[in-house]
Amino acid sequence: MLEKIKIFLYRIYKRSYGIDDLNKTIIIAAFVFSILSLFIFRTVFSLISDILLVIFLLRFFSSKKFKRGEENRKYRKLIKIITTKYEYRKTHKILVCECGQIIRVPKGQGKIEVTCPCCGKHIDTRS
Repeated sequence: MLEKIKIFLYRIYKRSYGIDDLNKTIIIAAFVFSILSLFIFRTVFSLISDILLVIFLLRFFSSKKFKRGEENRKYRKLIKIITTKYEYRKTHKILVCECGQIIRVPKGQGKIEVTCPCCGKHIDTRS
């Protein structure tokens, strides 16, 4: 009986998606909300923590690896934009083109026209 359970779990894990950056963030957020539920707003934070754990498990055991990979790529791209904007917040303005290219423009130049190096689209903005 124990051997059958072991084989069953091995087969599930073998075809599952596993851990990626988005899953790590989800599990950390679930842990933070569960800690917060010990001190304040018990039911709300506990519910949020439970929902995040369910999302984590669904993503972890999903066999749709392409869709989970696409979700992770979008998440990493969003994190890259946020960290770039934070890093250059004092000296540059960060623009994101329709094609997804991140463009850095120095602040204090007034109204300028920026050309995307990737797709060639012109963007009018104030720096």
